[in-house]
Amino acid sequence: MPHPHTTRWVLLRHDLDDGSRHFDWLLERPGDDAHDLDRRSLLSFRLQGLLGSEPFDAARMGDHRRAYLDYQGPVSGGRGRVSRVDEGACLLEETAQRVTVQLVPDAQAVIYIGTPTGPPDERGEIPFRFESQWGGGASR
Repeated sequence: MPHPHTTRWVLLRHDLDDGSRHFDWLLERPGDDAHDLDRRSLLSFRLQGLLGSEPFDAARMGDHRRAYLDYQGPVSGGRGRVSRVDEGACLLEETAQRVTVQLVPDAQAVIYIGTPTGPPDERGEIPFRFESQWGGGASR
């Protein structure tokens, strides 16, 4: 049975028109209005690779529209196209000092803990470092 406060997440491969690519990790915040697809409320990180057990760097981007939880295809303004690589449910906790994402369905799921590592860059993106743990608290 799902936890009552689980939300959705999606990992999108974002292929740009210049031939480069990155991944967008989009996380639904608890309490979001699931019917307002245009609302920019998804916690959003740019990754250079897939999620895994090794520590990884990410850039906290501006919030994305809820529609991207289900969307695949061209991105407006000639900004390439996105395709879903992975998706699931999570428990999300967000503070100014830390983001904790526990992938579910079970108690042994991986937990990603991200902390900011510096000030915003010229685009307003905040660098983060994520570490992973097993649901039981031991490092992976």
